[in-house]
Amino acid sequence: MDANTIRCRGVTNDGDEMPGARMDVITHDGRTLLQGKLSSNSTMSFARPAQAFYVLFEIAPGLQTIVEQDEIRLPNAKQRKAQWLRP
Repeated sequence: MDANTIRCRGVTNDGDEMPGARMDVITHDGRTLLQGKLSSNSTMSFARPAQAFYVLFEIAPGLQTIVEQDEIRLPNAKQRKAQWLRP
């Protein structure tokens, strides 16, 4: 969203949305900062943590994916127009 707010969107490789999928924000020392589920539009927003972190998506039992903080970037101008990015 901006330098202080992150909005994650969960989609499969096929582009299918993942409403209700579990998402955790975890520090590199193992502390969980946020636990929740993706909204009906498969998104979750949170304040950017001050410490090093990663985002863990639990897509299905036994199926997880991790997004490291350095993979999270401000969207380009074209992506900013996407409905899921709007506040």
